[in-house]
Amino acid sequence: MSELFAIRDWFSKKKDPATAATTTTEGAMPADSAKKSHEKSGVEMTEAQEVKLRSMLMAANEAEKAGDLQKALDLYEQYLRIFLAIIRGESTAEMPELSELNTRLKDRFFALGIPAPELEMPVIPDLKPEHIKALEGVFGSGNLEPVVAPKKEDLTDQYFDIMYPREQTEKDTTAGLVSFRFSWWTEIADTSVVGPKEETWGDAYVRSIIAAVGDLQGKVYFTESIEKPNYKDGRLFYGSKEGRDASKDPLLPIIREVFGEDASRFNLTWDQIQTELVPKVREKIYPQLKATGIVPVPNFDVVITPAVISSLNTTLRHPENSETDTAEWSSTPLVKQDGSDSGSRLLVCDSNNGGASYVGDVHRDDSWNRWGFRLSVVFKT
Repeated sequence: MSELFAIRDWFSKKKDPATAATTTTEGAMPADSAKKSHEKSGVEMTEAQEVKLRSMLMAANEAEKAGDLQKALDLYEQYLRIFLAIIRGESTAEMPELSELNTRLKDRFFALGIPAPELEMPVIPDLKPEHIKALEGVFGSGNLEPVVAPKKEDLTDQYFDIMYPREQTEKDTTAGLVSFRFSWWTEIADTSVVGPKEETWGDAYVRSIIAAVGDLQGKVYFTESIEKPNYKDGRLFYGSKEGRDASKDPLLPIIREVFGEDASRFNLTWDQIQTELVPKVREKIYPQLKATGIVPVPNFDVVITPAVISSLNTTLRHPENSETDTAEWSSTPLVKQDGSDSGSRLLVCDSNNGGASYVGDVHRDDSWNRWGFRLSVVFKT
């Protein structure tokens, strides 16, 4: 921690009287002072890098001034990582796939005349293109796409109205996207599950998505984009709408290594996926990353894809997954009114019940032959 604040202080300690007069808080500095400090460091930066670092430093100072020391520390830490990455000559550019995702998100909002939230790309200095390529050894070629979560403050009523629309729109229908709130969004929730006060299931789902998003910040989710099937019977496979070709799911060999030769992505409880399959997938990924020869191996994890990540990727990139009537587990807990875990997890993406806007819930130790899942490899700053 002392190193982080020493970096902050180094940038702010040499202020002339003119700039000192415009300082907003102890250790904070205006944009011009930040730019001069970068110039004093002898490090050449692009204009975009300077803007990013100045805004991050000032946001950290504002958080410190407001007494939110954890947020300030997180921002200073990210600031330090970006600055050191620039010194080492490492790329801090956003992935083009995330820039495209941002553009699609803005287009969806702007079509209704509403400013869109900005999906911010965390800088992960240890993550290289070779690492992403290495993941194909587990997930196959082209089956992982980067997604970042929106900030908590961006999850407003307007956000949910646009990303989880109340009714199917003509524009979404034309785009092949199924997205509408099913009737139980407005139905009264079971108070024995969520808490003593009367509320709708929609209230409970929104609360749960917002509660989970704080833990998603500063991470890039390389989530599976593989197509999920329509339901026909208990023997279905990911990789096509028909779900009959087992060879189309690159993850299936690992699933069968863990659960037996007849297993697929269906008929598994959330706990089985989380406690048995996820560690095995993580175990398979590590040697793939290490084989690149690049050290250190980046900090990563494997998770069942969170509900908000699934919503973004389905709505903005893969409407075909909104058109099939199987649902998927998410990592997002159904949160009670007191903030505790109800024991249930949110289900997403069933075309019969809302498509990309579908949210349901089921207890983590339950299973059914219509519930599948997709995983995400998470790289953290």
